[in-house]
Amino acid sequence: MTLSTPKGMLIACGMLFGGYFLVPMVWHLDQWSLEDDTNPAQHMEEIIPAGREQFSSLERISLKEEALQALLRGEKSLKQTVELFLWTNEQDSNTMNYVRRFYAGQSDEERVARQVISFAKFRRMANPDKIPQSKIDELNREFSQTNWQRTFPK
Repeated sequence: MTLSTPKGMLIACGMLFGGYFLVPMVWHLDQWSLEDDTNPAQHMEEIIPAGREQFSSLERISLKEEALQALLRGEKSLKQTVELFLWTNEQDSNTMNYVRRFYAGQSDEERVARQVISFAKFRRMANPDKIPQSKIDELNREFSQTNWQRTFPK
């Protein structure tokens, strides 16, 4: 079986997305609290040692995973989670290029919101007993009611 077959592509995609959700959590965002119109980079100092400019893929995935968990527990809003995802995505130009190609939207914020919701949907598929469909419905409502334009400086 090769990646050029539909079955091979499906297995490769499953491994890629599955690997994302199996990454152990390194960072904790217990104290991360954003109000609307706040730059999430200011709150990163609570999580990441000062002076850090580069983040490994594992570190970025871990930050996103913790933010996604907080969203699904109802501790963070979709907008707050999108702001953190966007900030971490922008740490690597390849990640942002991927998001721009893979997710539809008129702004990076809208594309990243779609990314967050797709991750939440995937998580629900893996854990239907722990994440109710009503949570996904709530995220979709919040998505449709939000103006997805940058609210903090780059």
